[in-house]
Amino acid sequence: LDCDVLKVAGSDLNIMVYTAEPGTEDAERLELLTLLHSRDRGDQALRDVDASEARDKLRHIREFVGE
Repeated sequence: LDCDVLKVAGSDLNIMVYTAEPGTEDAERLELLTLLHSRDRGDQALRDVDASEARDKLRHIREFVGE
């Protein structure tokens, strides 16, 4: 997992960007975090996911958390 900190010029604002090598466990965890955040916020992106993709993601989440 990589973390880059971007500093906004003229401000105290820092933006942290996390990236992971595709196909790794870290990449899967970042995807899961994104999915959970989207679900909690009710983002349009999650509503646009088709039903079979949503079922696959839910199955993956359950396997990941050991349910």
